[in-house]
Amino acid sequence: MTTTACKFLYLLPILLLWAGCTPDPEEKTDQGMTNEQLRQELTFALNEQLLDKWYPAIIDKEQGGYLSDLDYKWEPNGPQNKSIVTQARHLWVTSKVAMFYPDKPGYRAYADQGYAFLRDKMWDHEMDGFFYTVDRSGEWKSGENDADKWAYGNAFAIFGLAAYYKLTGSEEALDLAKKTFMWLEKYSHDPVNQGYYPFLNREGKAFGRDLPVPAGQPQLGYKDQNPTIHLLEAFAELYPVWEDSLLRARFEETLVTIRDTITRPEGYMNLYFTPDWKEVSYKDSSAESREKHYNIDHVSFGHDIETGFLLLEAAELLGENWYNETLPVAKKLVDHSLEKGFDHEIGGVYEQGYYFPEGMKIVDERKNWWAQAEGFHSLLLFSTIFPEEKSYREGMLLEWDYIKKYLIDQTYGGWYSFGTDHSPETITRNKANVWKSAYHDGRSLMYSLKLLETGGH
Repeated sequence: MTTTACKFLYLLPILLLWAGCTPDPEEKTDQGMTNEQLRQELTFALNEQLLDKWYPAIIDKEQGGYLSDLDYKWEPNGPQNKSIVTQARHLWVTSKVAMFYPDKPGYRAYADQGYAFLRDKMWDHEMDGFFYTVDRSGEWKSGENDADKWAYGNAFAIFGLAAYYKLTGSEEALDLAKKTFMWLEKYSHDPVNQGYYPFLNREGKAFGRDLPVPAGQPQLGYKDQNPTIHLLEAFAELYPVWEDSLLRARFEETLVTIRDTITRPEGYMNLYFTPDWKEVSYKDSSAESREKHYNIDHVSFGHDIETGFLLLEAAELLGENWYNETLPVAKKLVDHSLEKGFDHEIGGVYEQGYYFPEGMKIVDERKNWWAQAEGFHSLLLFSTIFPEEKSYREGMLLEWDYIKKYLIDQTYGGWYSFGTDHSPETITRNKANVWKSAYHDGRSLMYSLKLLETGGH
């Protein structure tokens, strides 16, 4: 089978195996590493350096679900409040590992425990929808600004529940995923302008720009790139097990919104939009105003390079025509990140860039762990789609070298929150918190291993 013929077929390596695309394990990379050597390193990094550190350390044996806060030595250290995002991500990881490594002990039980906590403690049994956060025992307390339910969090609930259903066949779990989707449809989805409102109160009222904006949350009321891409991800996990017509419509709508509205022609995504999808930007403001609002309209290279993969994952599920129309946009997102937001000396995807009148500049040189995980996997993916374009392979190998040197804790295991080249203080910071789980790095390594088995060149 030719490389061109493989391009469409192998994109979902976890779901589809195409023997005709199997790489030569002894084929050497441009830097002398064979695919088999890379596979061995990724296998060690996934198991000994990641999964075996997170689990069972993160399992909450007293209150159920998963702990949230572990120090750099993997000991409990913090309030242990539980976010639906983190809990659902651990549910997804444990479910996927149980399927990826059927003989690896414990993961089915870890997934069972996570599912029970979502079902019993995080779902609002009076008004439906998942609470964004509860305390360790699962008790909900109204948030300071009453944004008690997030589309982002409910998206990850769907994501985790669908994966758990694939592992267990639990119709109860699938029904809960369906109910979550319908709750989003009723309260979060915008039937006029499309898309989803990100923040809602307990009753399901979405925060709009007509409400007072709390201090420190200038984005409240805008539509947001980040929950949109993860809703796409959630729909991609759910659709193969529930081919519902409404879900299909929202799946298509969300992909088109990201591809044709959120993504700019230059190859990066805008962050925030008004409810009718007008870009929120301070680029034409004064220097003082621009600097004050960097968090509203900067370039997030990690989200961009991650979305290159998420768009293709979704497009392949929707069909070949969707894939063909989406591939050029996904490629632009990866290309722009590699060209403008990547450290070509030692590797690493930068945290933030900004388009000033005179051009792009990096405004935050830190290198977040999740962006490196997504960057590595996307670069490997695109090196298999476009093996003739050597920049993907070269970038992927440099990124992996960076991850080994600056992100993986060679003493205690796991990944630091930021690369130590710019953030040496991260060495003694918590390995786990409500925003950091085993999801980004775990998915990257599992999916990359599958790529090397089925489609790496």
